[in-house]
Amino acid sequence: MKITYWIPKKSLIFFIVLSVFFVVSGCKKKSSDIEIIDDSTLISMMEETQNKIGAPGWMLGVKMGNKYYKYAGGLANREGKIPMVDNFQIRIGSISKTFTATLVLILCDEGILNLNDKLSNYYPEYPQSDKITISQLLKHTSGIITWDENDSIRNQIYEGSYDWTIDKLIDWASTQDLLFEP
Repeated sequence: MKITYWIPKKSLIFFIVLSVFFVVSGCKKKSSDIEIIDDSTLISMMEETQNKIGAPGWMLGVKMGNKYYKYAGGLANREGKIPMVDNFQIRIGSISKTFTATLVLILCDEGILNLNDKLSNYYPEYPQSDKITISQLLKHTSGIITWDENDSIRNQIYEGSYDWTIDKLIDWASTQDLLFEP
């Protein structure tokens, strides 16, 4: 039996809103003004929200100073009745594109990167890297293949049968032909 894990759109929105809440609330207060929430209160709030939006499960990580707090509740998989645990690995999916684009644009704003920089400045081994720009990478118009377009690699990642690190995926993609001209 193959078990699949997914995050419904409502859950994803919930986690994004919660993340923004924690970031914004952390920005507004001095460390001496931060209200420490009791673990049971925090867990109750998360469970209440989970039930309200119909999310199967949730995970929450909070860093305060040098301390990390991890919490989890609900199910990682409804079908298999697998409980969510605080060290569960979840694919964050398409939201990583937003995070990446945001960080790239911050680097551009700081003058560290330029959207017109060529990929060859960073990865000269890529096919036609002298024609591919950072802008094209962000817009998915570079022609570079992604791991999920290869059935074998996609299956290995989902099944956990091979440890595909980011570096290994980058190396693999650099050996592949472009899907289309940048």
